[in-house]
Amino acid sequence: MEPILAATLQTYMDLLYTYVRDGIAHTLSHMFGLVLDGWSSGSRHFIAIMLVFEDPSISQPKERNLDYDESIQCLTRCFVQLAFCPRGDEEDLGAQSLLDLIADTLSTFNRP
Repeated sequence: MEPILAATLQTYMDLLYTYVRDGIAHTLSHMFGLVLDGWSSGSRHFIAIMLVFEDPSISQPKERNLDYDESIQCLTRCFVQLAFCPRGDEEDLGAQSLLDLIADTLSTFNRP
């Protein structure tokens, strides 16, 4: 692969970001739930924000995986990861900070 200018790479990364963001926003239902997952590794904290919704395109549930407990298999629901955010020690990890992060993430995908 031939070298490219940093500005060219940035342009294509911005286009890819817009394409993926718009594709996800188009896929999302207007009725949804949020799934949050947070964990720490050393002094780093991480937060993942996922959206879950019923997928009307799934008319027949997929086959259940026998390796998983039946109570946790949601075969007609779609899970989409919207954000994965590393947080530093200096950042506020309180409820208001998390609420702001959720609101900012949802607004990125045109969801209130």
